[in-house]
Amino acid sequence: IAREQAVSVDTAGLLITVFSLMYGFCAPILAAFTSRISRQTLLMAVLAGFSLANVLSAIAPTFSILMVTRLVAAGFAALYTPTAAVVAASLASSEKRGQALAIVLGGLTTATILGVPIGTWLGQHIGWQAPFLFVAGLGLLAFLALLVFRLPPIANPPALSLKARLAPLLQPELLLALAPIAFWALGGFTTYTYIAPFLNYYTHITDPSLMLFVYGAGGVLGSWLGGYLVD
Repeated sequence: IAREQAVSVDTAGLLITVFSLMYGFCAPILAAFTSRISRQTLLMAVLAGFSLANVLSAIAPTFSILMVTRLVAAGFAALYTPTAAVVAASLASSEKRGQALAIVLGGLTTATILGVPIGTWLGQHIGWQAPFLFVAGLGLLAFLALLVFRLPPIANPPALSLKARLAPLLQPELLLALAPIAFWALGGFTTYTYIAPFLNYYTHITDPSLMLFVYGAGGVLGSWLGGYLVD
């Protein structure tokens, strides 16, 4: 992307930064505005929008437009993850709720173990547009799965205002619990974002797919084990 869009590598990395910021800060805002929409309708709508946004990323003619499409994709992703977690928790029995949530959130770690190595390989051998189209295709498959295997009716969770959603952040105990996760994510993903050029420069490893696969495998195992231990 940096080479073809005529920007520096660190500037290209901002595509991940803006996605992450949009994903994090807009999740409670978007959730508050969509709380009255049925969960199945919302899941299908955000999957369709997420897929379209990734197609637009693949065909973006300039870096600025590519940045905008990543913001749009992040908005849909920010709606999808918590909604899918609510649906999973609603469908599962109480004694299986931890495992149900682990399966949904395990999608994020599965993306790490499979999506990142596959995306890295596609990007290096076909072009940077290929991973975006690959992700769009996966989103479309999920959309079609929901269309064919319709979810049973799920009651919407109680509608919460934005103020109520942000209120827990004023609790010192919760902030203390979240701080280690925040610092881990900050350090881990700063390194993770630039691991390919770092390895290429210092070790001459041009394809880190296998190393990313091993890294992701630990995440998948941890998610599964965590859900099992919670139950």
